[in-house]
Amino acid sequence: MAVAMIGPKFSAWDKNGKPLAFGKLFTYQARTNSPKPTYQSEDQIVENTNPVILNGEGYADVYLSGSYKIVLKDSSGNEIWSSDPVSSSEPSEWVLCLTANYLSPTTFKVNGNFVSQYEPGRRVRINSNAPEYSYATIISSVFASDETTITVSNPIITTGIVESCISIVGPESSGEGSIIKASNLQEAIDSTLTREGDAIEIRERTTGSGGSSTWDAVLASSVSTNPFNIVQCIGNPDLALVLRYIDGSTFSAAWGLVGGVDETAGLQAFYQAVVDNNISGILEPKKFFTSEELLNESTAKNFNIYSPVGTAKITVTATVDRLVRMDQAVSFRHHNVNYDLDGNAAAGLFVRSTAAAVDLGDVTIDNCNVTNAAQTTQLADAVSIDVGGKFPNIDITRCDIDGVSRVDTARFCNGILVTGTVGIVNIKSNSVSNVTCPTNFFDADGITVFGSKNLTDTELDLGKCTIEDNDIVDCRGRFIKSQHSNTVVENNRGTISDNSVLIVNWRFADFQMSNGIITNNVLTYGSNVTADGGGSVSTAYARFSNKKNIDIKKSSMCSDNILKTTTKWSQVVLSEIENGNTSVKVQDNDFGESNVLVLHDGAQSEFTEAYYTIQDNTVELGVQLFDVTVDQTWSKMFVAAIDNSNIDTSTGHFRHVFPLGGTFSLESNFVVRGNSRMIERVEWVFDFYRLTQGNAFQHGAQLNTNRPFSGVGFTQYDGFVIAEIPENNLARWQAVLTTPPETFSSWRSVAYS
Repeated sequence: MAVAMIGPKFSAWDKNGKPLAFGKLFTYQARTNSPKPTYQSEDQIVENTNPVILNGEGYADVYLSGSYKIVLKDSSGNEIWSSDPVSSSEPSEWVLCLTANYLSPTTFKVNGNFVSQYEPGRRVRINSNAPEYSYATIISSVFASDETTITVSNPIITTGIVESCISIVGPESSGEGSIIKASNLQEAIDSTLTREGDAIEIRERTTGSGGSSTWDAVLASSVSTNPFNIVQCIGNPDLALVLRYIDGSTFSAAWGLVGGVDETAGLQAFYQAVVDNNISGILEPKKFFTSEELLNESTAKNFNIYSPVGTAKITVTATVDRLVRMDQAVSFRHHNVNYDLDGNAAAGLFVRSTAAAVDLGDVTIDNCNVTNAAQTTQLADAVSIDVGGKFPNIDITRCDIDGVSRVDTARFCNGILVTGTVGIVNIKSNSVSNVTCPTNFFDADGITVFGSKNLTDTELDLGKCTIEDNDIVDCRGRFIKSQHSNTVVENNRGTISDNSVLIVNWRFADFQMSNGIITNNVLTYGSNVTADGGGSVSTAYARFSNKKNIDIKKSSMCSDNILKTTTKWSQVVLSEIENGNTSVKVQDNDFGESNVLVLHDGAQSEFTEAYYTIQDNTVELGVQLFDVTVDQTWSKMFVAAIDNSNIDTSTGHFRHVFPLGGTFSLESNFVVRGNSRMIERVEWVFDFYRLTQGNAFQHGAQLNTNRPFSGVGFTQYDGFVIAEIPENNLARWQAVLTTPPETFSSWRSVAYS
């Protein structure tokens, strides 16, 4: 039988005490230069090459048979040492075994002077007649009264001690900084060969679980151990192994996170280490479970956790407030990690900062689904993704938000919420659905954005907000709510299912602080939709509420949108102009049936000038193009209704353009022309002396062949066409109540063939 040279593996070091990587071990017959084989195992079946090439860590399996001459060289062929003869008698790491006597848990004594052999730093093996040996490192040895007293690093000495042996590997040959290979972490923990400063490369955390990683051996007294990334050594209890972060990253499998079971403590340690060490955390695409919040960090730190391939999923199994909370985030980057709050967490991702923009980085949340958020007893808002602060860029993309609810009516309830922004906000390609709240309460909204100046009406918000290409389904409140003075809502798709219950004043897009742009959106609005508490819903595709009291011209646009519905809406566009000069353009939309296409809300005294353009829209049934909530003389308003199509009512008289009766008057500045299939019966109150020529009664080819002209007609008054339009003989005007040239208190325009 062959025996190992120094078992279980032959190891070699260079002259600097480093592992002899790829060294060469030449073996000859004793006292000759005739090659003699060694073997890979004690059965002598497989011979080694000659020379034996050591691995990158300087060791190999070398079994001898008989006597040898051995020459060790480095990878370049330089001789390190030679020995002749070397016997095959079985060697051992443990030598100088002496009878030992107990003194204390950390000290024992041997007879004679062995100070030089029992030197500090050398390993010692203790035999106490137990099933297994105990191991420690020598701290000191003192000779007195013909006895050597040895102190070791940890309390392994018992009264049953009978023998002590020392390792042939001395402290000067420990190879500090050596790289050691291990199949798994437990093997590394159990190793007696590990020295302080060694790097241990393990193939996987546990057999079959993956988690290849590198660990550094440090003094256990210098760290606080835990089961995840700082583990206590057993083979050398003086040491602990600390997980190394390679290239600023760490993998979840290296922490022992395997998925499928509750791993709360491990996930918490993983998330905390990422922000504490400013590294990237890589979650494997597995299903994890937690019963507590994962992170609650209140200091200024960065967050970067992602899954590089596939998607990781974390499910919450017990009640928590906010699952991931960063109160003073410097930056936040999160990709491909899904959270199922399972009705147990009020909020998923909570990212905030009070720092100035110059001190902050970006927020990027991509492909992170957050489902089933529910505020029950928690003192937290119900929000799936909540970002607040002066971050230069906020990107929330490709996230699926499904299910947000609250019980506490004082709490927010949002799918995606962004607040206090001064930079560029991009909310794109997300899905937000099923946001609900208790009966008779608002703020159950799909996507909500607040600018940093939303609480003041004298400053505009910095930056820009774009809400684009999102799918929003069955949110009881507003689908999109903006209190940012520069918001664009485009290419989104919305759906209200049949028999839904909504807040009374439901909006697809609600611009609450200033003007906005809503374009190329499609809304499908189901049947039998009722208001919260009963009754009908006062709907609006877009609401423009200009609250900024700044003397600049502001504009809103509602263009190229589609409304698919069989329900007759109260109004499609609601405009609340409160300050300054504002224009609202409603153009190229395809809307369903409604009472009013554009409804102006607010008194004339609240703004300087208002301009409305209603052009090239298509409606399914008869619609009043424009109306106001307050009847008065509008001297500072301009309204143009031009080239709208399919405005068709076969019975009755409707206020197709302006309100019927009352005291409503534009006085001047109105254009009505080119609207097809229009039966027109419009009554105004005018002061004709204030009308400017060219604006009055321009309505073009608004044709209807079923309405005969009746009444007294007039052709002209003070240069104004009031009866027969010269370029279009299909429209006439007639006076009502009074006869010119005195005072025209009311007029009727009748289109006829």
